[in-house]
Amino acid sequence: MRPNYPGFFDHHHRSMQSEQLSGVWNAVVTDNKDPEKKGRVKVKFLQRDDTLQTDWIRIATLMSGKDMGTLFIPEVNDEVLVAFLMGRFDQPVVIGSLWNAKEMPPAGNDKNDIRKIKTRSGHEITFDDKNGEGTVTVKTTKGHSLTISDKDKTIKLATSDTLQTLTLDETGGKVTVKAASGASIELSKTGDATITGQKTISIKGTEVKVEASASMTLQSNGMMELKSNGLISLKGSLVKIN
Repeated sequence: MRPNYPGFFDHHHRSMQSEQLSGVWNAVVTDNKDPEKKGRVKVKFLQRDDTLQTDWIRIATLMSGKDMGTLFIPEVNDEVLVAFLMGRFDQPVVIGSLWNAKEMPPAGNDKNDIRKIKTRSGHEITFDDKNGEGTVTVKTTKGHSLTISDKDKTIKLATSDTLQTLTLDETGGKVTVKAASGASIELSKTGDATITGQKTISIKGTEVKVEASASMTLQSNGMMELKSNGLISLKGSLVKIN
C-alpha cells in the first residue's frame, strides 16, 4: 500500500511503523482550501523534512453528518496533533489543535472560570462561570455585543459604543430600548409604557387610534394644534372648552 505522501517514511520503514506510528505526531497546517470542500487540510510534520507536506487529510470534529456538524478548520501555520488510523501511515487524521509559545490562548484563565471560542478576526463567544454567577457574551470584532447574565438577571444587546441598547430585566420586570440621542422606550413591570424623546415623537399610519379604558390626558406646555383635512368631531356626555 502506497501512502498519499511518498517520501515521509522512506527511511527506517519498519521501525517507524512499529514504534513512532503507535503514537501521535504534532504538525503544522500548510493549506486549508480543500478543493473538494470536505473540510480537510494539508500538514507538514515537524519531525520530518520541512519541504514535504501531506495530501489532504481529514479532521476529527465534535459532530459530523450529512450537511450538519461543527465546522472549525485550523488556520494555515496552526500547530495540530495528528494520529494514524490503526497505525497506518496512509491514514492520518487531525485530532486536535495545540497552543505553543508563539500562539497563546485568547485569554488568561487563572481560576479556570472562562470557556471561549474566538475566531481569526476577533468574533468571540465567552462563557464565564465565575462564582457560579453565569454570564454568556457574544461579541463581534467591532465590539457589538449580546450579554446574558444570571447574576444581573438581564439580557442586553448593545452597539460597540454602548449608546444604543436593548435590555430585558427580569428583576425589574421591564424592557428598555435606548438610543444615543437619549430617546427611549420602557415597558414596566406594572404595565406602563413610557416613550421619551429629546425632540419630536412621530406616530404615523393609515388609521391611528388612541384609546384609554379610564381617563386620558393630552397636555402641552406650549401651543397645541388639532388639524384635519376633513371633519373634526368632538363627542362626550359633556364637552367643556375652557
